[in-house]
Amino acid sequence: MRTFPGPPNYQFKPLTHQFDDGFGIIADAFNEAALRLERFSEQERFINSSLPIAYLYRHAIELYLKSIVIVLHRNLQIPFGPDPAIGAPLIQIDEKWIPINRVHNVAALHRHFEDIMAKHVNQLQTTTSTDWNSILTELADWLTAIEDFDRQSTFFRYPGMGDALKGDFKESSIADIWSRMGPDDPPSKAFIEFSANDEVVGAFRMEISQLEPIKEILRKAATELSAIHFACRCELAGGM
Repeated sequence: MRTFPGPPNYQFKPLTHQFDDGFGIIADAFNEAALRLERFSEQERFINSSLPIAYLYRHAIELYLKSIVIVLHRNLQIPFGPDPAIGAPLIQIDEKWIPINRVHNVAALHRHFEDIMAKHVNQLQTTTSTDWNSILTELADWLTAIEDFDRQSTFFRYPGMGDALKGDFKESSIADIWSRMGPDDPPSKAFIEFSANDEVVGAFRMEISQLEPIKEILRKAATELSAIHFACRCELAGGM
């Protein structure tokens, strides 16, 4: 069985005792909530379930990236721009250093992580037991796709941009609905709206959310970042 220099004691410590200021342990909670809610919805699907599941994964990804960056800065003694490594975390975006709490762009967070790894991966390879070169190359593509979908961490939380993709019910027609209700078709749900004169004024049908592809990407990215985060906490933070 593989052992790490420091066991994951951070899981049993208050947020005020966390090496990464608490970002990672909160990421774990959001990731676990997403996994549990997704498993539940597979058994008992509820309307628009993809939205909260996707948001939980997306927020976990953001927090994992922030935790990883903080651990790397502090372990490797890399200053946060003008501030020391032990200071308040900052993220470099273009030429500016921005407080980490104001950065929600996962692609920018990942670029910061990649910049650190490019400069220090050889040092990490020789001083830890983790193979840092084994990080999935697809991670960058997944995070770019997530960024294109949800730049400010608002897409899955609020109505507005992209509403046509979000809801499970789509505008339809009587003919379309009937065409999907053959003896060999799976069960389906539809809503027909009538006027006071019993005339059809609207027809809507439920279909599998168009968010399923991005939800799968979110799950994969969260899973990979969870593993990287765990290695960082055990190898670089003494389990704290």
